[in-house]
Parts: sequence; structure tokens; C-alpha cells
Amino acid sequence: MQRRNFIQKSLLASAAIAVTPKDIFSNEVHKNQNMEAYKFKLKYAPHEGMFRHSAGENILDQLRFMADQGFTAFEDNGMSGREPALQEKMGALMSDLGIAMGVLWLIKFIGQNQISPAEKLINAKNF
Repeated sequence: MQRRNFIQKSLLASAAIAVTPKDIFSNEVHKNQNMEAYKFKLKYAPHEGMFRHSAGENILDQLRFMADQGFTAFEDNGMSGREPALQEKMGALMSDLGIAMGVLWLIKFIGQNQISPAEKLINAKNF
């Protein structure tokens, strides 16, 4: 690109921005549109820490942020290791926000020959 063309195009772009109404670049236009909050149609399930830079380190704040972003599920591989009181708070908040519990792993038993409670229940009902 030649310097003369660059300067001409830069001046034209600057002039166009200067005469454009400020409402195009402001949020005032969006305030009156009654936009409904977006929810994902599929149950994408983020996990703890994915939004810590946006919502902070508190897991409850992260859940609120996830719901605000449209997520309807949550994955927590470390849920079984959390304090029961925190589990209750998380469950109540997830219920209020309409977030379903996604994948839940019992990491403690990896490598051991264990039968999960779900398998016992399935075997008991003869599915």
C-alpha cells in the first residue's frame, strides 16, 4: 500500500466516524429492545474454574455467572469432596437458577474394584 492511499483512507475513515451519530456506538440502543436472556438449547456443562477470571473464585458466584451466560448444566468432578453444607448451598442455588447437575465422578475409587450405588440399584430392580 502506498503512503498517499493510506493517508487518504485514514482521513476518510476518521471523518466518517466523526459524523456518525453516537447512538450507534452506545448501549442506549440495546436498552429498549427487551431482549430475553439467552439459554443454550443443549445442556453444555462447564466446570468449576472455567469462569474464575470473570466471576471470582467463589463457586456460588461462578454458578450465577454460568446461568447468566445461558448454561443450564454444571459438571463437578470434585463434588463428593466438598463440605456437605456447601453441597447443600450449591444444590439450592442450582435449583433456583434452573441448572442441572451434569457429570459426577467418584475419583476416590479409581483403580479399585467397587460397585457404584447406581449399579446396585439397577441390579436390584433387574433392569
